[in-house]
Amino acid sequence: MTKRQFEDFVIESNIPINDEDRHTTKGKWLRLAKEMDLGDSFIANTHQEICCFRSICKKLGFKVRSRIIRDDNGNSTQTFRVWKIAK
Repeated sequence: MTKRQFEDFVIESNIPINDEDRHTTKGKWLRLAKEMDLGDSFIANTHQEICCFRSICKKLGFKVRSRIIRDDNGNSTQTFRVWKIAK
């Protein structure tokens, strides 16, 4: 392994690609999008999850709608409901 510094980055050479981590996050969203029918929804915990799912759905030709989940008193929670819809 060879290391060199460039500004704030450490550049490393001869690092093998780990194929075990290949299908972690992106693959998860792709599998979820393909498993869902139009109008199906799931609960997301972060905006990042919504963005990842939306990106995959856009590539597959679908749209996504999301709404914050509110509790019984009408207060917003920290979770979101996300729907797969037609384009």
